[in-house]
Amino acid sequence: MAVHAMIGAGILLAEPFSSSGFLQVSQAGVAIANSIVGKFSERKSPWFRAIVEQLVMIELRGPDGLKARTGLAEYRYDLT
Repeated sequence: MAVHAMIGAGILLAEPFSSSGFLQVSQAGVAIANSIVGKFSERKSPWFRAIVEQLVMIELRGPDGLKARTGLAEYRYDLT
């Protein structure tokens, strides 16, 4: 339902999804994403820095990864 809503809003392209099941962002979707990222980066908020600079450096997979430590996602079947 979310994908269809995003297609209806013009954020995702309908043709790639209907023909192959792949999601492709439209130009409008790219503009929206750039606008959101631009607003966060302009403010240089602590949240933006934490996500962009620190969170991306944390390993997600394995018994010591973020998924295992938080218990929010299953890690045992990760390909390592």
